[in-house]
Amino acid sequence: MSKIVLWGDTAIEWYEHAVALPAKAVDVAGLRASDVRPVTGVANYLAQHFPFLPSPYCVSVFRKEDRCNMRDMRCHIAPDSVWEAPHYRVDSGILAPSPELALLQQSRGRSLTEVVVAATTLCSAYALDANGDLRQRALIASPERIALACRRHSDVFGCGVVQKAQRWVMPNAASPREAALALVLSLPCRLGGYGLPKPMLNAPLCLHERVRGAAASSYYVADLCWPDARLVIEYDSDAFHLTSDQQYRDAVKRMVLGEMGYRVLTVTRQQLNDPWEMDKVARIIAPILGRQFRIRCKDFRAKQLALWRAAGLR
Repeated sequence: MSKIVLWGDTAIEWYEHAVALPAKAVDVAGLRASDVRPVTGVANYLAQHFPFLPSPYCVSVFRKEDRCNMRDMRCHIAPDSVWEAPHYRVDSGILAPSPELALLQQSRGRSLTEVVVAATTLCSAYALDANGDLRQRALIASPERIALACRRHSDVFGCGVVQKAQRWVMPNAASPREAALALVLSLPCRLGGYGLPKPMLNAPLCLHERVRGAAASSYYVADLCWPDARLVIEYDSDAFHLTSDQQYRDAVKRMVLGEMGYRVLTVTRQQLNDPWEMDKVARIIAPILGRQFRIRCKDFRAKQLALWRAAGLR
């Protein structure tokens, strides 16, 4: 029976919309070249069932002669380790590699900055619906599983750049802009960031008994947190359009965390959109984290703008 095995960009795009990993993993080791060779109508099927997937669609094949000449299909010859790895059934006749393996496939030819952003997005706690709105999800990938995929699939051409990117990947971002804020602050200057220590994303902070009454909760979730420095940063996309209820809840959160010894700072959408405004933010944060604000990269602005573009900020 004919099957389609998604590759790289198309598989990653599918995972960006997935709220959970598919329940069933499939052994593809027994497939033959003819089983996965694209046939007429495949592109139409994908367009009907997955309208959020952009074309051309990227798929895996065994050999050069299995490539098709269809306008909406791009065939990639998968190395041996890909066919030895379990794949997930995402629809009838449609299989996808693991999220981590898809990341390796996608990363060939991409810059280190782009791969760090893509890996952090893959390890996030949000997915996109068909309209592009955010939905909460359980984590479908992790830095640890990315490292494991690099060891198992060293014959995939994107493996090298993903191995270099691992050290900066942060899991559990609740939105694309929270992920971007964390990367802007923590990536080294040579990648366009400010080189500050990596924060924890969406970290639950257990509240002391004495403040739980005021908070009406046993914990708060911090957008970005450096526990050792007792620093919390909240990303506020609507700082100028808060309702009175939101203002009240934010004020209580600040008061409670302040009582516990945390310093709470807010970064707005306007600040995150402007690299020069973020310079000012980083100057404030650096000494709190015990660092000096130093930019030791002569082409820093060009690299900074490249990071902004990769993270979707400009």
